[in-house]
Amino acid sequence: MLKRSKADKAEKRAASWEPHGEGVLLVCDDPDAGELLSRLMTQDGHDVHRVETAEGAVRHLLATPRHAAVLSLSGPTANRQLLEKIRDHPNPPVSEVAVVLLADDVEAARDAWDHGTDGFLARPFHADQLREELQGALDRPLAARAAHREAARDAD
Repeated sequence: MLKRSKADKAEKRAASWEPHGEGVLLVCDDPDAGELLSRLMTQDGHDVHRVETAEGAVRHLLATPRHAAVLSLSGPTANRQLLEKIRDHPNPPVSEVAVVLLADDVEAARDAWDHGTDGFLARPFHADQLREELQGALDRPLAARAAHREAARDAD
């Protein structure tokens, strides 16, 4: 019996991919914050999978496409670098995932907005704000994302 190569499987998955459910990938390098964020999103009915690194995030999205990713990495550029890897990835299950970014300050969040995030929050934020941003990203169709970012940028 012939086995399909990993590349063949990835191509087939990419060709037939549509967001399924409302699975959320949480990328958070702080174990305590990750646990809290994971619990919050799980309580809201999301199927949450947590990873701690950018590399783990891309690997997970390739293996198990998610409808959204919430990025919460430490460091001034870590979230944006991961966002760029996601948006520049040639595989649609990775590049088309809705992304909500949790940033240390408003400037970092706005920078990520300019690089293709679908929602952002600057710390500190309230749980309801995260719910609103995540739900907005999940509800917004792929075709409407760029126009939404442009309209929000014009409103500032």
